[in-house]
Amino acid sequence: MKRAYLTIRDLAAGDAGTQMDHFHLRMSEGDFVELLGTEGSGKAQLAAVLTGRARIREGSVWIADRTYGPGDSIDSTAVRCVGSTPSLVRSLTVAENIVLLARGRKSRFLLRRQELVSRASFLLSEFGIPLRADMKAEGLSSGEERAVELLRAVEDEIPFLLIGDIFGRTGQADLQMIESVLRKMKARGTTILVLGSSFPRFIDLDDRVEVIRRGRHVRTFYRENYDRETYVKWFLGTEDPAMVRAQASGFAGGRNGAFIAGGDKGGGDPSAFRLQIRGLVTPGLTGIGLTAAAGEIVGLYDMNNRGNRELVQCLTGDMRPLGGEMYLDAERYAPDGALYRSRRGVDFLPRNILDCAVVEGMDYAENVELSTMRRGSRFGFLVNRRVQNFLASEYGAELDEKDPKRAKGGDLSADDRIRTALQRILLHRPKLLIIEDVLSDMNINLLRLETEYFRRLTDAGCTILISSQNLTALRQVADRIVILHSDEST
Repeated sequence: MKRAYLTIRDLAAGDAGTQMDHFHLRMSEGDFVELLGTEGSGKAQLAAVLTGRARIREGSVWIADRTYGPGDSIDSTAVRCVGSTPSLVRSLTVAENIVLLARGRKSRFLLRRQELVSRASFLLSEFGIPLRADMKAEGLSSGEERAVELLRAVEDEIPFLLIGDIFGRTGQADLQMIESVLRKMKARGTTILVLGSSFPRFIDLDDRVEVIRRGRHVRTFYRENYDRETYVKWFLGTEDPAMVRAQASGFAGGRNGAFIAGGDKGGGDPSAFRLQIRGLVTPGLTGIGLTAAAGEIVGLYDMNNRGNRELVQCLTGDMRPLGGEMYLDAERYAPDGALYRSRRGVDFLPRNILDCAVVEGMDYAENVELSTMRRGSRFGFLVNRRVQNFLASEYGAELDEKDPKRAKGGDLSADDRIRTALQRILLHRPKLLIIEDVLSDMNINLLRLETEYFRRLTDAGCTILISSQNLTALRQVADRIVILHSDEST
């Protein structure tokens, strides 16, 4: 039986809204646990308590054979936190960051340079990290920086590792490298607690997945009983919005595993469809056929992106097809740019949505009204402030921003920027919305936000076409998933 290492009982700490509310948690030596919750659920407050930046108000924390009670601040050197800001000195080498900056039993300044390099090279090799010890830290990727921080904890012989939500900008290759390092650290007996605001990232490595909501522990999942749908329900405190839509929609086929390889043939009467594509030819693909009904969400899945990008470019007017026909509401559709798309009632969300969701110098209301400004202006060119004030009051309540009337686009959070872009599209009332891979399977809040606005759009009859390499995310929102391939391929 493993020996207990961390026990938290009835912990209360922090201010209202972000506080720990009689939270409890128990971890044994060598445990690997993910503690997951939405923003504001209390994870940051827990991290502040465990690292000594916040005092315990009520309850107790027992860690490394020492008990802390009300009024105490934890000052244990056994805890190492890998937080949102990398702690590397970018002007130093990898070896210097790992060995020289470690808090060892003897002064690292007495070590010769060759000893630093040799020790760091040994650790890099043992943990399978493809870096050179003499590389400068300033040239590392985000994931490589995190791996070096983990090796410093190994060098320091840290028994308890607290990892914040650091994976937002970590690519798949870096994530696999970090997982490999964590797996080896766990095998060495390190106790690891990972804080996150999404789906479990290390389900094969986890001993448990704990869910926190409003400062309280609400559910424990073990590897053998983890269920994605149940997890989302406990994580959000409500039903999975994508599942609710699937049950209420007449187009629930995609979520039930119905895929159409190669698309449909695009045949039939064009008037029966919102969008119809017949025999489209693009570089690399021939004979693309696709139909979509009003109010339907169609996912375009292409793991290797050998056709999705070209099809989206044809639909947005960034590429002219080599052959074939496209129809929108039974009328020929041949876009040549954004103005044509707008006049035909087509909107487009590019992959870099955060970079173009808002105009940073414009007010929130001006950003929301961008697509309908001419419609709401006086005489077609004078700004109607009454309209903008109404929009700010009507739609601003949906933002996290406390005072949207005064907020500039540059002041909005990432979620509020995406929300503003979707509100602008909702006001435009498009017939067709084309989305170039903005979905995130690992961000439940973003997925919930998108799902809610997709429902409002489809209820108004908008057809949504989503291109993505993320099959799991498409299954969450799409009514039907289409896999494109060439008629000439095998």
